[in-house]
This record gives sequence, structure tokens and C-alpha cells, in this order.
Amino acid sequence: MTGKNPWDTKVSVVSGATSSYASTTDSELKFTRKFSQRYRWRCCIIETILVFMLIFSLSLYAGYDYLQRTYNGEEKIFRGDLRADEKGIDLIDYGNPDSQDYQRFVLNYTHLIKTIINSSPIQKKFIDAEIISLEPDEGSLKVDFWLRFEPVRWRASVTVEEILSAFRRLYPSTKIIPGSLHIKHITNNALLSTKPSTIAPEISSTEFYPTTPPPRRCTPVRLNLCKSVLEYNLTSYPNHFGHKNLDEIHDDLIAFRDLVDAECYQRTLDFVCQLLQPACKTDVKLGRDEITLPCKHSCRLFTSGCGHRIPEKLLAGFDCSRLPDYSNIGSTCVSKPGCDYKLRTTGLSNRLCDGVLDCPDMSDETTCGYCPAGYLHCITSRTCIPARSRCDGVVDCPGEADERNCLLISSTGRSVDQMLPLATIDAYPTEGFVFFVEQGMSGKLCAANFQTDIPNEKMTVALQTIATSLCRTLNYQNLTSVEIVDDEDLQTTTSNPSRYAHVVDPFASEITFNLGTCPSRKVLRVACSDAVCGIQTNRRQKHGIDGLNKMASHGDWPWHAILYKSGTHVCDGSLISSEWLLTSASCFQGQSKAEWVARLGAVRLNAVSPWQQERHIVGMVKSPVEGSTLVLVKLSSPVTYSDHIRPVCLNDDQASDVPYLHCQTLGWAKNRKYLFPIFFIFFRQFIL
Repeated sequence: MTGKNPWDTKVSVVSGATSSYASTTDSELKFTRKFSQRYRWRCCIIETILVFMLIFSLSLYAGYDYLQRTYNGEEKIFRGDLRADEKGIDLIDYGNPDSQDYQRFVLNYTHLIKTIINSSPIQKKFIDAEIISLEPDEGSLKVDFWLRFEPVRWRASVTVEEILSAFRRLYPSTKIIPGSLHIKHITNNALLSTKPSTIAPEISSTEFYPTTPPPRRCTPVRLNLCKSVLEYNLTSYPNHFGHKNLDEIHDDLIAFRDLVDAECYQRTLDFVCQLLQPACKTDVKLGRDEITLPCKHSCRLFTSGCGHRIPEKLLAGFDCSRLPDYSNIGSTCVSKPGCDYKLRTTGLSNRLCDGVLDCPDMSDETTCGYCPAGYLHCITSRTCIPARSRCDGVVDCPGEADERNCLLISSTGRSVDQMLPLATIDAYPTEGFVFFVEQGMSGKLCAANFQTDIPNEKMTVALQTIATSLCRTLNYQNLTSVEIVDDEDLQTTTSNPSRYAHVVDPFASEITFNLGTCPSRKVLRVACSDAVCGIQTNRRQKHGIDGLNKMASHGDWPWHAILYKSGTHVCDGSLISSEWLLTSASCFQGQSKAEWVARLGAVRLNAVSPWQQERHIVGMVKSPVEGSTLVLVKLSSPVTYSDHIRPVCLNDDQASDVPYLHCQTLGWAKNRKYLFPIFFIFFRQFIL
């Protein structure tokens, strides 16, 4: 009998089955086999799709990464230039890019430009910025630079307008002059040029070149927006923006109204109206009508508050560099409006009509009841005189101001006429034409009678005598040169042929002059040097401290200088030459690297006189005497001498036996607003 296979019962139990598994196992296998047959083809499809997607994704990523690493497209490069209203640019050695000052400005503007771009919507495309060069440009700093952006791929490329928009957003917080920014997209071919400066910038904002076709004609102010705020009633076209008539102004009026309504600057309406309807008057001497625009400093005040609101098409018109600077007396521009108003509203109304000029446009004194329209102000008192009283031989002003400087030097007749509204001279040029003033009228000194009445062998002596006398009259010690030249000034040769003066007798002990014509147009030109020190020209008959008021007036202390550190008054000094001040070393302790400015011609800290001049301090020389605190500081450029700015003398009487000196120093009142003298005795043994 054969042995029984243990699997036989299982086989017999599962009839017709092909498997030899146990019944329980058999049923599970049947179930699994049934599932596989039904869904296998679907699983294959899904697996295929997943594998395909995985491969596609990996390929796409690898390709993108490869393109990112190996893309050789050109970067998008822009060249730009801008002008900035910077202080201290006269200190830059533009010929030496490695100098400290040059590099300081390069770093500052590199950082500024990067900050502007990185604060804008185009920051993700920005690569780098580089300063190409710095140049002086009409009192401002011109900055040339590159901008580099990513190559164009799938994203939209950077445009010139986007860059301009980025800069405009931050105009108010920078010193960039609105309208001065130029941007141009360039190619790599342009970069290969050996003369990159020849690449012309693309001016994306409308450049402003006001057309002034002669002759102008004064017409009434008809713009309703401005009628109520302007103090004059005549204007002329084209205006500063190039509008040729009132209709063209109306086409842009909404943009100007938006600026006014923005209230971003207190005097916006005044300033805008002075550009849209500039003052017009007839210049009798030139025989033509001329307009007067607002001064540059008024424009800068406006743009500091409203620069970011100026529409693009008007940006160039509000470019402050295109407006004239205030030039002290007889300025050809309208000074900052509201100086007298500011004094009135800031608790300084006591300065109005007090006889001391505190406004550059003199509005605090010339609009007072004691000074009728057309009269000349006597400077140091509440006195005005008719124009015909200037140099008429009769003293009308305190200190004889009206009879001083009747013989003077100037470059043009126009400059002399600009001085005449005041009984003073705002500048003593060292060289120029000789002018004679009589009864408010001026004329160049005609040299025709020198050539006809004086023998040739005496000509040189006569010219030297007259010119030397003139230089000494103007408080210069020496005569440098004298010559007879042709008068090419159209003001005196065509429109006003009688504006000349003649010497009656060149050899007389007292030289006298007569006004008349000069058919030969030969005039006298002289050059003087070495200004006389220690004189107070506004106090003709008085010397030293005689007759001085408790509070200083203009011209009392013409050598006094106010020193400012970053705009704050710190100390004072004395002018000893046109380029040097004497002061104390204690002024600069721990502050030598700050921005220092010297202001001369001022007697009040928070006022702007018509004659003040400012210069940056660029150097210092310490005293070689041990223990001395004296230092000499150098000014960035020579000051121009006037009745209000002159050098003091240095004491050279070291051999004197006098044990003490009567001295005076200057100080500021308790509220630090008024300059006043302090008198004391200085014992010689303490002099360093």
C-alpha cells in the first residue's frame, strides 16, 4: 500500500482546481489573481505617466539651470548724468580722481544711486551702478554714471521711463536738481568707444530751452490765477516755460493748479506766477523791454517741498540751475518772496523799518513810510533820499554815504546803474572801466581829450596820476596798470551816447569831471591792488570807536566773519586778506572734518543782508608760537571787497614802549542775534 500524500485530500476537496494549495490559501490566491488581471493595464499607464512627468521635470530643471549658468545675453546698460546742488564742490580736485574729496563724492553718489534703484520696482533686475566722472557745472555738481541691469530673458526689460520714475520718487530727499537727469540706453558697442563722453544722452524729459525772440513787448498780466498775488501788472511772452500766449498757458493750467493745491510749499502760487507771468519792464538805457525771473534760491525752496509733485513735462522748466543767482544790489532776479512777511510772522517785526537791512531784496526797509518809491536808502539809518541827490555835492545821508564813491571802477555801465538804488557800493572790483557819478547819473571816463590835449611825452605821467588818484580814492594802495581802450559796451555806445564823463583839466590839483559825449569811444581802464586795511568806509569822518552805536550797523566792522559748522554758528574770525581769516584754534577742536563756512558782511545771525558773501573754509595754518591759540584759515576763493567787507590791519608795532593798548572785540547779544562791540584794555605783556 502506497503512502498517502498529505495534499491529496486538498486536491480532492477542490474539484476542478489546478492549484495544490489548501482551500483557504486557494481562495486568497484566486482573489489576488483576479485583481491583477483586471487592473494591471491601468497601473501600467499610470506608472508610465508618472515616470514621464518625472523625467520631463528633471529635464526642465536641468535645462533652466543650464541656461542660468551658461546664458551669454548682453546686460542692459544705461548711461546717465545728473546735476546736484552740492556744497563744497569747489574743494574737489577734478583733475585728480584719486583725491580724498573726489572719492568722497564718488562714494556718496554711488550709494545714493544704488539706494534709489533698490527702493524702486526695478530693483530685482538691477546689477550695479558706477560713477564715471564728476564735473563742475554752473555752480552745481555734474555726475556721470552707468547703470547695469540683467539681460532680457522672459521678464520685461527695464525702460528709461522706469529709471526716471525711480529717481523722481526720491527727488525731495536728495540734492538732485529736478529736470537735470538724463538717461540713455546704450549697447556694448558704445561701451567700446574710446571717448565715452561722446555718447549723447537721451533726454527723456523735455529739455527746456526758452525762446526769447527779440524784441520783447510788455503786455498786461491777464492770467486770473496770478492777478491777485503779483505786485506788478506787466508781463511778456514767451514766458519761462515757452508759452507764447495766454491760450498756451491755459492748456497746461491744470498741472500748475495741482501744484498750488498740493500745498507743498508756502509760496507756491507766488513762485509759479513769477514764472508763468514774469515781471516785464522797459530798460530805458538799453531801449528794450526785459523780463525779471525769480532767483535760484527761491526755486530751490520750492523744489525742496514740491519737487516730487512736478509733472514730467514741466520738470525742465523748474530746473533751478536755469534761473539767475541773486547778485546783491541791483539783482536781475526777484528775490525769495515773503522775507518781510517772515520777519512779521516769526516774532521779528521789530526789525521792519528799523533802518537796518535784513532782507536781500531790501523789502524790510524800502517799503516803509519813510522811504518813498524811487528813493535811495542811506543804509545805516531810517533815511532815504531822491536819486538826483546822489553825488550832487550836498551831504544828505548820515556818514556822507550819498557823496561817497562818486568815482569808481566797474566792468559795465549796467553794473554801475545796479548799484545806484542804494547810497553805497556793494563791490570794489580791482580792475575795470572808470566811471563818474553825478546827480544819480553815471558815465564812463572818456579818454579822448587825453589824446588831443596832452603831449605824447606827458601822456604816461598824466594817466598814471589820474589812475593812482582813483585807486587811492577806492582805498587801494597801488596802481597795477592803466590803458586807453575802445568802448565796446553797446549800452553806452548806441542807446546812450551821452553816458560819458570828461576830465576838465588832467593836471589840475583838484580833478573835476563833466558829463558829455565821447565820439571816439576811447575810455580809460585801470587795475588797482593792495586794499587799504583797517578802514570803515561807511564812517567817512569818524575813526575807531568814535560814534559807534551799541548794536553794530552794516559797515561798522567790515572785517568781521561768522563761522558756521554744518549750518550752525560756532565762532567768529577777522578778515586779514581776501583769502585768509584769523581766528582761534578752539573753534575747530574735534570738528576739523565738518563742513565749515565763513559768512562776511552780516551783523545779525538770522538775517540775510544784501552784501553778505559766503566762502567754504579749505585749509588751516596754526601759529608757530608755542602756547598760541591763533590759527589762519584759508577761504575757498577770494572775497570781493566792498563798503561792508574789508580786511583788518595786523599790528606790527612791536617796538612800542606803551605798556597797554585800548582794544575792542565783538560779541553777540544774549539772544545771539545782534553783534555788538566790547571794549577793554589789553596789556602788552600778554600779547602772543
